[in-house]
Amino acid sequence: MGLYYSTDMVLRWYKADDSQLKQDRGRTQYTAISNDALVDLREHGITEDNVRQWLEENHVPPDGYISPYDGTISDDALAEMTKSTADARAVTRAYSLLGDDVQDDLYKIVLSNTIPALHEFRRLFVPEETKEQHMWRLLNLCPDMPPFIAENFKYTDEAISMLCGLSSRQSNYLAAGYVMSCLWADVEANVPDEVVKAAEFSSRAYKSKNRKRQGDNISVHIPWYDNVIGKYYVVNALVELVKQIIEGLQYYRRKVLDGAPGIYTYPGSWKESISTYESANAGPRWEIAEEMLLDIIPHLSKYMKLALDDYVNLHMRDITYNYDSTGKKKLLMSPTLDAMLYASIVTEQTNNVHYRKCLLCNRYFQLSNHVTRMYCDVHRGPNAKYYRKRLEEVKKRQTEEILKKQQENKNTP
Repeated sequence: MGLYYSTDMVLRWYKADDSQLKQDRGRTQYTAISNDALVDLREHGITEDNVRQWLEENHVPPDGYISPYDGTISDDALAEMTKSTADARAVTRAYSLLGDDVQDDLYKIVLSNTIPALHEFRRLFVPEETKEQHMWRLLNLCPDMPPFIAENFKYTDEAISMLCGLSSRQSNYLAAGYVMSCLWADVEANVPDEVVKAAEFSSRAYKSKNRKRQGDNISVHIPWYDNVIGKYYVVNALVELVKQIIEGLQYYRRKVLDGAPGIYTYPGSWKESISTYESANAGPRWEIAEEMLLDIIPHLSKYMKLALDDYVNLHMRDITYNYDSTGKKKLLMSPTLDAMLYASIVTEQTNNVHYRKCLLCNRYFQLSNHVTRMYCDVHRGPNAKYYRKRLEEVKKRQTEEILKKQQENKNTP
């Protein structure tokens, strides 16, 4: 009769005591954490207070604590853990929006969730920041950069730097993910106000102070990039940005690098210039940067999924497995909660646990057995009929406007 193992996730950390064994850094503590608890941290660890409360309830230290742990939660460790929790949440959102649909045509993505997925995906590679924050981040990374250049440096300029081999990535898929994130960051930073006004929709605000404190300021919110008008704008903007990157690469070949072969053959030599993996694991070997750009843009969903897989594997690299034959359990041993969050995501993926974004707001809910469910708990009841009706009216009006513009363009000589 065969053995059937269940998987327990165990955090391995060091608790302070009177031990004199310096190599052990104190007494090793093992804390089993359920998958439900990890999902709770990922989904509800929005603020530092939320994360602190979760740590105290589960009696574990934050990632980045000073060993041995004396029970003190530093502000820096808490802030970093809140960010890592948000990144794990973005991975789940991107996976759920991409689903099983793989588009092979750039203009077909207006009918899918690829662009909203790109919005979530971007957070993993490029931080959400103001223009001033972007400038200071560049100056911290490159102290020799003149401030006037940093002030006008775009995210696509950062992508060009990476394409020149100046900042390596773990794999080619992660390099592609970084390029896609830079493209989206520039699209979002430069979207015209008239596009946002035409595509975005928000219903009347909640009057309840309690709901506002929870962050629910509006009942219904459709972001501009989640509407067909915004998606058409994104597609055209991506095409233009790719052209600008290609022109920028040609400029650097001619003026800066003086035709150095390193960029001429990029990324034909990923192992040396871009990818820090062995070449067998690096991914596709595009001959030149233009080939890479023209390949990933029409296949955004495909390369986002591949980059997500590599991103998750990268965060789980410190996890080890032990087996408890007596209890018939497989123990997943992790030194950090961050790695356990991604192990929880993998568990959901392998067990076909899916999330879906509510059609009327930005909330995500677990489908479970309700695979046809389209609305979160807030918008399922009879009170949601008003908002659904309003949304249908907005979509109908926007579709009519698009058809009218297309007809006018056809009639224009």
